[in-house]
Amino acid sequence: IVPRPVPTPPSRLEKRRVLRFLRDPRIQRHLAPERRRIRIALVAMAGRGLLGLGVPYFFGRTIGLVERGASNGEVWRSVGGLFAVAFATAFCQFWMRWLYIGSSRNFEMRLRDEMFEHLTRLGFPFFNRSRTGDLMSRLTADVEAVRMGVGPGVMHLTQTSMMVVGAFSIMLTVSWSLTLLALLPLGRIFWNIKATMPAMHDASKRVQDQLAAVSALAQESFSGARVVKAFAREDYEIGRFRSEAHRYVDDAMRLTMVRGRMHAVTELMAGLVTISLLYFGGREVLAG
Repeated sequence: IVPRPVPTPPSRLEKRRVLRFLRDPRIQRHLAPERRRIRIALVAMAGRGLLGLGVPYFFGRTIGLVERGASNGEVWRSVGGLFAVAFATAFCQFWMRWLYIGSSRNFEMRLRDEMFEHLTRLGFPFFNRSRTGDLMSRLTADVEAVRMGVGPGVMHLTQTSMMVVGAFSIMLTVSWSLTLLALLPLGRIFWNIKATMPAMHDASKRVQDQLAAVSALAQESFSGARVVKAFAREDYEIGRFRSEAHRYVDDAMRLTMVRGRMHAVTELMAGLVTISLLYFGGREVLAG
């Protein structure tokens, strides 16, 4: 049975950026009505993160009982513990996602409403120099990106942090030497994340800007459809849109490449840890 890799702890740079983002007064103002739901969701996150560690514990314990020929009663009690922990984990995960993702959706609604209200109160000079498609992209894609940071981003970061603390605590009780072996590649992973994040940020911004350009071009073409038809400029508009769409795909592929390199190094390190643990841990098992 190949163990699942230990979740990668969030780097200090990630944590600092998330905290700075969440402490922004504008973010706090829109999150304020959701504080009660968020507190309950955090409790569910803690439960999900820590109870999830009970599944491999009871699984390994059950295999150990079967291997040494324990009584049926002991085996079934261990299996019952496995089912109980799995059920409790699923229960916490449901409420964690329901409460926290729901709060992030309410946050998104308030942010979008405030943006729309702000835009409608601006004067003619602003709209004369702004493209409608670009404004629509800000109200849709950009607001969604902020919601992903406030919602799933924070949720997964918090849950992973709790799982890391619990996992390393359990690992130390099993074998301190194997725990140190598992920790060795973390420095390389942290360096890789720190080196990749600026490039990922720039690539992500280019994707959002190009999506705004594509949206603006589509809006202009459709709103001016009568002029396009009158002057038979369909092929010209199709060519313009295809060119902008291809730029968007190129930017998105560059972002995917940056993400792919980061994930490839992380997965490689996790694979090396698994192989090392199986080799050195397996030698200890064979030695009794």
